[in-house]
Amino acid sequence: MQKVTIISQNPQLIQQLSYLLEREGYDFFALNGEDLLQDPEDLTETAIALVDVPYLSTIPTEVIMLLKNTNSYKHIDIIVLVDREIYLDDTLLSSHLNAGALDYIVKPIREVILTVRIDTALQRHKFLQEITQKNLQFAQQQLQIIKQTEEIHKQREIAQNAINNLKSSLNYAQRIQNIFLPEKDYINQLLPKHFIFFRPKDIVSGDFYWLSKCQNKVILVVADCTGHGVPGAFMSMIGFEQLHDIINIHQVYSPEEILNKLHIGVKTVLRQDKTANRDGMDVAVAIIDYENLLLEFSAAKNPLYFIQHLPNTQEIPTEVSIIRGDILPVGGVQLDEGRNFVKSTILLGENNTIYTTICYLFSDGYQDQFGGEKDRKFSPKRFRELLFTLHTQTMDEQSQQLEKVMDTWINGANQIDDMLIFGFCIDNEVITMLRTTL
Repeated sequence: MQKVTIISQNPQLIQQLSYLLEREGYDFFALNGEDLLQDPEDLTETAIALVDVPYLSTIPTEVIMLLKNTNSYKHIDIIVLVDREIYLDDTLLSSHLNAGALDYIVKPIREVILTVRIDTALQRHKFLQEITQKNLQFAQQQLQIIKQTEEIHKQREIAQNAINNLKSSLNYAQRIQNIFLPEKDYINQLLPKHFIFFRPKDIVSGDFYWLSKCQNKVILVVADCTGHGVPGAFMSMIGFEQLHDIINIHQVYSPEEILNKLHIGVKTVLRQDKTANRDGMDVAVAIIDYENLLLEFSAAKNPLYFIQHLPNTQEIPTEVSIIRGDILPVGGVQLDEGRNFVKSTILLGENNTIYTTICYLFSDGYQDQFGGEKDRKFSPKRFRELLFTLHTQTMDEQSQQLEKVMDTWINGANQIDDMLIFGFCIDNEVITMLRTTL
């Protein structure tokens, strides 16, 4: 069930889309929207519907409503193909998204945009199908447990099998989620001196990191989504998709503008203007301009911690420096009218002199973890003091020490949230490597 169906009254558009889809190897077929309304067809094998939405036409809206309100069509994800007049009209565009469309593409259609949108939708469709199937299997096993209450031994055996199957399902979901995380070799290429302390609470995580190289800039994003486990993982998938679209497709390279567009994207996907959904994410964006020796930073709630050593000076840092994020998260509707994120800049060097700058982006899971002799939070203050103590060590040593300190702090107790710390160092060696190899 991975077919793409074109729904349009425009023969020329159908011909163009058919050519592009055939060249990219998609399994597809085309329908006339009016014919579908008059005589509904079997679309069991359709995963994605590309619905043509000409300006001032009501047929596409009726088609969308048919697809979303008919039980046999509800599995289909809809991507609307809109004229520029609709794209520029927020009311018209939002009406189609609120009616049930997952995404949109502006005509004239570019092949790269079409394939990215379809591939992303197919990945999401496949991911939801697999998780739904796993959950159905798990639910069936639970039903068996209830029916077999006569023998305690069998109950325990079946319960253990159910737990193992749930763990297997979560492990499978984790493998899918890890596909979207940057590969280790790619991270080493862009940030040769770094460490990642990543400890999900429930196998899959609501914390995630994202990395890309654009022009002479390395863009790093660290995010903490609402919730953890499966709900947090679903939010992280939205984050991956939106960041790819904003940065790699639309080429937005300013950290505050990335957050502004990410906020709008999360609100649109979750339909927060029309529903009671208030989910979101705390996000930090750091952009390293290795040619102009600048680090630009913007954040929704999460701060940047850094320690900078200036060469040929007697000044020695005595504590961690902080650039705080804006007080509101990405997503949600609180004080939405005034939500514009701001940018801060760190100088990484000047006059051919490059400073040594150690930076840390993180979620709040580490510092909020309860533990210790008095079962209290680790706290931001203790976290900063720990990072300052460790910052002169290698990246690997820092990561190992963070592991040891947290293991001692928890001492066998339950972890309360996902934990993510991304540390990296920018110095003369790193800048030289980036300038010569990228």
